[in-house]
Amino acid sequence: MTSGSDIARQEGLNPTTVWELLRLTLLSPANVQAILAGRQPKTLTLTLTLTLTLAEEP
Repeated sequence: MTSGSDIARQEGLNPTTVWELLRLTLLSPANVQAILAGRQPKTLTLTLTLTLTLAEEP
């Protein structure tokens, strides 16, 4: 597969959903570890995380 759209098509998902999930792979390892350990700020939401991830893209 060459794109998120290809993944969405093959899996029967909405392309927007796939792109949102793919952006989560851009989170730093330190942030992922904090989230998995439950040490993220209470104000951290999926929407905020996706927004911040978009802002950090080159």
